[in-house]
Parts: sequence; structure tokens; C-alpha cells
Amino acid sequence: MKKGIISAILVGNEKKIKEIAAKLNLDLTNATIFNEENDALAVKRAVKFVRDKEADILMKGNVTSELSLEESWIRNRACGNRKYFHIFSIFEVPTYHKLIALT
Repeated sequence: MKKGIISAILVGNEKKIKEIAAKLNLDLTNATIFNEENDALAVKRAVKFVRDKEADILMKGNVTSELSLEESWIRNRACGNRKYFHIFSIFEVPTYHKLIALT
């Protein structure tokens, strides 16, 4: 967000999100936060943003991988032939010409 390359949509417990951001000195001024205190419902809502093309990338936050993958996979299968990848990390290496994704 600092570099202006993303617009963040955060879905989860708004109070906790703001507490974590404050501890990490993150500015959430330009982020959109949707308060959802139930993890399963938060994941469903986030997946829906991607499915409805209101967001481009789903990033797992502070929820279990099992919950995130299960909901994402179910929704993805229901949406047709869209590709689905679980990326653990993305690296930018100064000596390489493109990003490297670890899946």
C-alpha cells in the first residue's frame, strides 16, 4: 500500500486488525476493512470478493490454512474453470527479471 501498487480489502475482526496494525506501525488509512468476527464467515466473504471480481487476489491472513483452502477450493469449483494456486511466498530477487512464487 505504501508504494501504491495495491488497494487492500481486509476482512476480519476490525478491532484485532487495527490493534495488529498499530503494533506494526502500519497505516490502514487507504485500506477498506469489513468487520467479520467469525473466521469461517470472514473467509467466505473474502472469497466472494474474488469470485465476484471485486478483488484480484485472495491472501490468507490469521485463519487456519485448512479453513482458507477448504472455502477457497469449494467456491472456486463452483465458479467454473478459474485457476487456483496456493502460494506460500513471493520473492523479488534483484538479480532475476521476475517474481518467484513458492507454491
